[in-house]
Amino acid sequence: MTEVTESAGPFPDPGLHLAVVDALLRAGAIEVETIVRALADLDPDGDEDTRAHAAIARVHALPLDPAEVARITELDFDDSNDIYRLIDRALGFEVGSDDACPYDLHSLAGIERLGALTSLSLYGHGYRPQDLDLGPLRGHPKLAELILTGRCTDAAALESLPALRQLTATPRNIEPNALLRLISRGVTVKKP
Repeated sequence: MTEVTESAGPFPDPGLHLAVVDALLRAGAIEVETIVRALADLDPDGDEDTRAHAAIARVHALPLDPAEVARITELDFDDSNDIYRLIDRALGFEVGSDDACPYDLHSLAGIERLGALTSLSLYGHGYRPQDLDLGPLRGHPKLAELILTGRCTDAAALESLPALRQLTATPRNIEPNALLRLISRGVTVKKP
């Protein structure tokens, strides 16, 4: 499988960048036409994996307005998000159907730029087979609702979230003692 290289942009992980672009689309901060133009004239040759990574790289290269990024309050990786449908449409096939989907989230690096973020859901393309480091969430000032999928590391980062009120997770997702400490702090912990 072809790897998507990380960019030097604010969100090195292409999956996180796509989710941010989708949130900006929903907020009207990016026009659909901008995405359509970025995906125009994709090379029709090559296997689907190579073509999908090329399309994702084009969206990943789009500059993002830091002020608009800082206003995002909700972020999710729902399989039906507009950004995924726009890429699928430009390619002429559905990208996100296998175990190693190039839309998947692999790193939260850069998430501190989402200063207004109150809700983060890792369902859909936020699920990944490898562990996710929660360290980049450390100290996030406004994150109040978090839905985790897959195994995560650095659960102590969750204990540093002053606004956290609701966590959807299981002991399979994070270390059970961290869940108990969060519950004792008043965080509502729900099972998915």
